[in-house]
Amino acid sequence: MEGKNLATPEGVINDVSVHMEGLNVANKDTSINLEIISARDDTLIIVSLPNDIHNIFQHSCTIKVITPLGELESSDPLFIVENNPLGGESEVGKGLLGTIYALEPNTNVLPDINLTCEDESIINNEEFSCPYSAIILPELDIPNQSFDAGFPGLGENLLEWFSIRFYGFIKIESAGIHTFETCSDDGSNLYLMDQDSLIKIVDNDGTHGSRCVSGDISLEIGYYPIIVDYFQGPRYNIQLQLYWTQPDSSKTIIQSDYLYLFPN
Repeated sequence: MEGKNLATPEGVINDVSVHMEGLNVANKDTSINLEIISARDDTLIIVSLPNDIHNIFQHSCTIKVITPLGELESSDPLFIVENNPLGGESEVGKGLLGTIYALEPNTNVLPDINLTCEDESIINNEEFSCPYSAIILPELDIPNQSFDAGFPGLGENLLEWFSIRFYGFIKIESAGIHTFETCSDDGSNLYLMDQDSLIKIVDNDGTHGSRCVSGDISLEIGYYPIIVDYFQGPRYNIQLQLYWTQPDSSKTIIQSDYLYLFPN
């Protein structure tokens, strides 16, 4: 681990190490050093996980980053995330990360954008922790289908009354007016961060059948943080599709070539 550097706006910090603590090896808690692949800026360190991580991982694990300037320890629950539950090849680092929350039955709107585990609509108990799990999808293209098929990556325990917050970055290649559209059953909202302001572009909230709602925004070339909130209320159908119309183009699903877990 020695000799690894972390680039920051003020310069370079030497001798950075990353540790995963609270792992279960032979029924004992232990920690391991993680190999640093790269450090891109003051907030992003990419590490390599061991091949047997599924066998020793616990949700109570923590990640600790140690530098000569101090230590930083994760406080949020950790999850091992399947890169693409839709199947097929998916490039690492592309797509959107979805954090999953179990909802109280009869919830009829999405949790607030500033959601916490203390929100009245979110379940947080031994059966459904908060957050419940996490997934990565290369793009949001789940067409209208029966709810008993399940949402990709959620398993059989959450077929209804759940919310997913998808987060990542979208690459804008052409300046001008962009139209975004969500088609969902039940509710969905779409937000973009532009010049430090979080802007709601699409409001498709509420319990309803398949419905498409769109919104426009003028964007410059670059990478923008994007949030897509979705919730499934009562059975019987699920759907979540994210479309856009770029300047001088036709409407298409936003493909993984434009969606990133972190900006390049």
